[in-house]
Order: sequence, then C-alpha cells, then structure tokens
Amino acid sequence: MVGALLSRGSLALRFPAEIEARFEADAADERRRWMVLTVLGQALALLCFIYSDYHMVPDRWPLAVWLRLGLLLPACLLLAWLIARSTRPAEREWLAMASNLVSGAVGLLVIVPSDSPRAPAYLVSLWIIALYANVVQRLRFPQAIGLGAVTFMAQAWAVQAMPACTAYIAVPVTLIGLSTLVFTLYAGHTLEREERHAWLMGLRQSALQRELARANDILHQASRRDTLTGLANRRHFDEFIAQVWERARQDGSPVSVIVVDVDHFKQLNDRLGHLAGDDCLRGIAACLQRCLRRPADLVARIGGEEFAVVLGTTPHEQACQAAERVRGGVLAEERLQRTGAGGNLPVSISLGVATHYPHAGGGTPLALMQDADAALYAAKAAGRNCVRSASARPEVPGAQGLREVSP
Repeated sequence: MVGALLSRGSLALRFPAEIEARFEADAADERRRWMVLTVLGQALALLCFIYSDYHMVPDRWPLAVWLRLGLLLPACLLLAWLIARSTRPAEREWLAMASNLVSGAVGLLVIVPSDSPRAPAYLVSLWIIALYANVVQRLRFPQAIGLGAVTFMAQAWAVQAMPACTAYIAVPVTLIGLSTLVFTLYAGHTLEREERHAWLMGLRQSALQRELARANDILHQASRRDTLTGLANRRHFDEFIAQVWERARQDGSPVSVIVVDVDHFKQLNDRLGHLAGDDCLRGIAACLQRCLRRPADLVARIGGEEFAVVLGTTPHEQACQAAERVRGGVLAEERLQRTGAGGNLPVSISLGVATHYPHAGGGTPLALMQDADAALYAAKAAGRNCVRSASARPEVPGAQGLREVSP
C-alpha cells in the first residue's frame, strides 16, 4: 500500500484510513508540541500589535489593550492547554485554527469601529494572521482553507462596514489579502505534502530494513544449520562450545562433549545407496534430539556421519549416562534397524565422551574435542557399538586416561 501511494504521486493530502491513522499516531507528539508552541507564540506576537494599535487606531487603543491582554491572551493560553491535552488529531487542528479566529476577531473589534483614517489600511493585519497560520503554524490543509475563507469573508464585511474604506484602499488591501492567501495556501499544501511523502519514505525504509533483517536472520540461521538433518552445523557447534566454555570458566561448572560416529556407514552407503544413507543420518539425528532434550544442550552434525553433543554444566558421569541412553535409543529405533536389515547391516553407533573444567585453566574447547575424539577411537577399536570416555579433567590438571563405560 505504501509503495502504491508513493508511485501514484497524488496531490491528495489524506491516506487510506489505516495509513492515515498510522501517520497521525506517529506525528502526534511532535505535532502537539508544535501547535502548543505556535499558539503561545501567536499570542505573544499579537500582543506586540498593541504598539501598532496606538499608531493606526489611537481612538481604539484602550479597548485594544484590554482585548489583547484580557481576551486574546487568556484565550490562547486556554487553547494551548486544550491542545496539550487533546488526543484526537482533528480536534487538535480545529483548536489551533480557533486561536487564529480569536486573533482575527480581536483585530476586527479594534479596527472596524475606529474613526481613524488609517483604520482601513490596518485591515491588512488580518492577512498576517493567515500568513502565520499557513506558513509558521502549518495548519492542516482543510483547516487552512477554512481559515482563509473566514478571513476573506471577514475582510469583505469589514470593507462594507467601514465608511472610510474607499475603493482606493479596499482594492489594494483585498488584492494583498488574496495574494497572501493563495501563496500561503500553496506553501502550506506543499509543506504538508512533503511531510507526508517523507513519512511514507521513512515507513517504506523501515519496512525494507525489517525485511532485510528477517532475510539476514534466515540466512544466518541457514548458515548455522545442517540442511540434511536439520541439526546445527560445525560452524554453529564451534560458536556454541566457545560460549559454553566461557560461561563455565566463570561459574566453575563442567563442560562435557559426546562425539558420535555411525558404525560401518560406508558399507551401508555402498550396499543400500546414498538415499538410504541419508535416511539413516536423519534417523540418528532425530534419535539424538529425542534422547537429549535439555534446552541448554546442542546437537550438531560436524562431519559426514559424525555428530557431536555439547552438554553444559554436566558432570562426567551424567554425560556418560546420556551417551549410553543415545546408544540404546539407536538400537531400539525400528526405523533405523529396518534400514539396516535390508542389507544385513544393523545400524549402531560408537560414542566418545570427555569432560573438562574450564575454570581450572590450561584447557581449551579444542583440547576437549581431542579428548572426546580419542575416546571415540577407543570405542571403535573395542569393536564399535559402545561408549568410551576420557577421564574428567579435574580442577587441578592431572593425568588423562580412558575407561570403558558400556560393553
């Protein structure tokens, strides 16, 4: 919808209802502050007209002082207060317009009854109010049109009501007024149109930035995800284990890693085909996720048929139990065993477990992975389909060894 409005380039100063409501809501606070400031500024500026009143309509000067101080100033203060409390855009604009009507009415009450020969020329001051409203206050265009029409009719009445206002004065004053009205309405229309266009451009820019952020997030997630199994990939695994390691270094908790390798996977691929091999990997990935459900753990595919699991804040014994649970889960998975049975190749996995205490110092995530890999190789050397583990690194660095956890 925003793109259509921008491409249309219409001169209309109103959006469809949904966009208009958004525009008014976004502009509300700034618009309200500006209206309050300009109403107060208008009152202050028109108080300065007391000096002009003294020279242009001296016979009405006492009344002018009273009207400007006793009527105009309190009215503008009241209208500014009402605008500050107003929550409806249209109400705010009409209140701002009312301040100009009050100012014009005060001017007419001072000028029209005057017997001063300068009074007819002083009617031009009415158009200064319109100039201020359209260019400085920047009334919305409907209110600006309304104010201009009322001001023109008021001047036409004043010309007829003042006997001293001859054609020599009335015509120039009227032409000045009409010129002021046309030029300031054009300026007001242009300013509002540019304001709305800039807001639309900003809205579209924000939408494009959000779309770009979502696309980048999708790409970021895709770059950290293995496309075959849906698990985290090696890149995500390396980032995650570094974060877990740093937290454990600060709070003193252990970090455990399980490395998983599919037994005889090359033979399964050669005999049953790559599609069966891919299905086997997906099945093992699903089994790993079912058996390891803690939100703080991460299951990743780090190689062809090799998986790894990061278990934060997990002691060595619990990590070994989790590895054994995964091994048993694969053997109990009917889908995997049916895949293997077709080629007389039962599917099983070998697992290596290692645990380090990062706060003890001297270790790294790479050293932890090396210990887990060493345990995995020991499991394969022991005949596969078993779990082997590296002894947990104690808080004080000590010797490393391998021990069997499951036969």
